[in-house]
Amino acid sequence: MTGIFNALIYLTTSVSFLLMQYSYYLQGRA
Repeated sequence: MTGIFNALIYLTTSVSFLLMQYSYYLQGRA
């Protein structure tokens, strides 16, 4: 159960990081 919880935290962190990078990329293009 702990492994699933850790994987969920890792996935959420990765997605939020990718969204941050994507927003910076869009701002750079504007």
